[in-house]
Amino acid sequence: MAIEKIKEVYLFSLKKDFPSFFDFLKREEKIHIDSVKEINGLSVFKDVNVSKFDKEISELETIINELEKFGERKSLIKSFIPERIELEEEEFKKIVREFDHKSIYNRVMNYIKEEERILDRIKNIKKLLTSLLPYSTFELELENLDKLKTIKLVLGSLKKKYLQTLKRMEEKLIVKIVNSHKNRVFLFLGYKRDDREVEEFLKKIEFSPLNVSGLTGKVRDVIENIGKDLENLLKDREKIIEKKREEAKNLKNIIILREYYLDKRREEEVKQKLIESKFFVFIRGWIKERDIRDFGEKVEERFKDVIVEFHEPKNLEEVPVALRNPKFIKPFELLTGMYGFPKYHDFDPTPYFTPLFILFFSMCFGDVIYGSLLLLGSYLLIKIFKIHEKDRGFFHFFMILGFFSIIVGVLTNSWAGDLFSFPQLAVIDVIGDKNGLIKMLILSLAVGFVSQLFGIFLKALNNIRHGK
Repeated sequence: MAIEKIKEVYLFSLKKDFPSFFDFLKREEKIHIDSVKEINGLSVFKDVNVSKFDKEISELETIINELEKFGERKSLIKSFIPERIELEEEEFKKIVREFDHKSIYNRVMNYIKEEERILDRIKNIKKLLTSLLPYSTFELELENLDKLKTIKLVLGSLKKKYLQTLKRMEEKLIVKIVNSHKNRVFLFLGYKRDDREVEEFLKKIEFSPLNVSGLTGKVRDVIENIGKDLENLLKDREKIIEKKREEAKNLKNIIILREYYLDKRREEEVKQKLIESKFFVFIRGWIKERDIRDFGEKVEERFKDVIVEFHEPKNLEEVPVALRNPKFIKPFELLTGMYGFPKYHDFDPTPYFTPLFILFFSMCFGDVIYGSLLLLGSYLLIKIFKIHEKDRGFFHFFMILGFFSIIVGVLTNSWAGDLFSFPQLAVIDVIGDKNGLIKMLILSLAVGFVSQLFGIFLKALNNIRHGK
């Protein structure tokens, strides 16, 4: 129940052995590689290109963002659980070696462009359809509206409040009401083609002419044809969606390949921390003290020319922190992480606040039925969704809290509130005993007081350790 003991490690590898040795370090996951300060005669590792995988990552991200909506739908609960894909190493290597994401990317980009074109046309057609619908009863062919040399015929609309104003121009203007809706009226107008007075008047009363250029036939026929075009466009879009759905069957491989390239980019970022000479590469890092023996034996067995040196940390401020706690306390490390891990020379607060947190939570939530729901619910989520061992800490956290809530519920006679009652099992009966709430209040104050004293004691102990 403490912070892991850490050693500083220096690794010297011949350049010819470096690729395989670096791969070994990645697989072992025991070394935390850190930056190296400049050393005379050595230079920064040159064979590094952090951005060389950016194009592949960007293409794969584009594919995933576009296709994941067509993949397997996740339930609300499953969407909060980290997804892990497990596969054999040979299968992974085969995907990296043979899976052609470029062709999928090109097809998906074509689908995106085609769908955008279709959606743009659908938008324009719907806009045109909306503008034509009020004139569906108009009987003249639209192509004939602009054929007269001396008379201009137009369709358009204006606000109803201006309808009476049109009478001022009744000598120069022919007006026929086609339709009306809410506060607008839709009109068919005729006037002399070059009559500036009429045109200025129509602008003044905010007359909005309908653009019918390129349209032929009666309005209702145009609407019918547009409707057919719209139907065909929707079918075309559905075909594209179906093609995307077919491509989404490869989503698992695409995600695996994306993770592969992300890992490769992380490798390049780590290599920036290394330095080299003409013949060897120098790696500086950190290792847990309990991993030293196993790591040293494996290096000696596989890499005869690699030199490994372990040292006590010189600067405690830069030592990475790893916590080591029993299985029962480990789930509560997530609370420690929320407030920031302690420094290497401090102590791990997790085992000290864990019992207090459990006690406070249990006193607040303490109920046999509710605690059982919390315990069983967390357990069932692990089993039903087959949650990976590394992701179970969150659920174990609530299972522990649920278990102690049950105990407090029994001791305080709380069974879904007062749904059931077993006062003979209770130490403080908050339901049946009229003095139960007072006793609970006194206990809460006592627990709070003790917890404050305990916190002060830990602070004093830490100050003494640091000679303050």
